[in-house]
Order: sequence, then structure tokens, then C-alpha cells
Amino acid sequence: MINDLVVQAAVELGLEDGQNLRADTTVVQTDIHHPTDNTLLWDVVRVVTRLIGRLATALSRRRIKGFRDRTRSARRRMQEIQRMTTRQRQEQQTATYRELIGIAEEVIESARAALRQTRKARGKDMITNLAIAETRKEIEHFCGLGDRVIDQSRRRVLNGEQVPTVEKHYSIFDLCVPKTLSGFIE
Repeated sequence: MINDLVVQAAVELGLEDGQNLRADTTVVQTDIHHPTDNTLLWDVVRVVTRLIGRLATALSRRRIKGFRDRTRSARRRMQEIQRMTTRQRQEQQTATYRELIGIAEEVIESARAALRQTRKARGKDMITNLAIAETRKEIEHFCGLGDRVIDQSRRRVLNGEQVPTVEKHYSIFDLCVPKTLSGFIE
């Protein structure tokens, strides 16, 4: 029916004669998960850790001194929250969220320390230096998004605050979602 209405409108506007209609669509499976505070915190830990690894590789290092990989412990906390029953959530959720938020804060602070520590480090050529600079920008970007997710989680879960829809974050990969799709996501 929608296609018929679109064609009818195009005919009335003189944009189309309405004799032939072709519609192409493509469906692609994606790994998008339902946006919950615990999965957003997990995304922050996972992405920042991956970017720090990329920075170390670009600097020809095995790892960045002082940065500790916390992905396993963050994933465990996230999965623990995911598996809780409604009753368990009422009784145990706050403590597990505190741990997960603490891990995310630690990762973000460690990532910022790694950025300060490697501020003057250079690669072996100009291309590597560009890759290092871009990776550093991405790390800082995701640390900023991580701060926002941590604030949201703390407000919603630990403080019991009702966060307004326009302030909610649904993804660390595209924070435009709350403004454009807020009515569809809740």
C-alpha cells in the first residue's frame, strides 16, 4: 500500500509515469545488541582496550606500560547481570554494576594515562605517525563516550534516577540514536 501511495504521489507530481516500478532491498545481519547499561559499559571496555592494543602495535610495542586488559572481568560482570532473574536483579544488581562501572572507570583512566605516556612517541615513518595520531583521537573519543555511559549507568542503576530520554545513550558507536529513534527504542 505504501508503494502504491508513493507511486500515485509521483504520478500526480509528474515525476513518474507509474508504468514500471522497481524496488531493490538488501537485508544484512548485524551484531547489534539490545542497549542496556551493562552492555554499553562492556562495549566501552572492549573498544578502548582494542584501541590501546592497536596503539601499542603502531608504536612497535608488545603492550603499553600501565594499561591492564580488563575485558575478561568486564565481560564476566556484564554476563552475570544479563543472566540475573528479576528477583536476583532486585537483590544483587547494584553490587555487580558497581564492579562493572569500576572496571570501566579503571580502563578509561588507564587509557588516558597511556595517551599521556605516549604523547611524544613516534613511529618509524609518516604513515605510521598518521595511524598513531588517528588511533589516539579514537581512544580519546571513546573515553569521552565512556564517561557519558558511566554517568548514565551510575544515575540510573546506582542512584535510581529516571534519566530523560534525550539524555539516554543507546550506543557508543552512534550517539545520534536517542534523538532520531527515541520513540522506537524504548
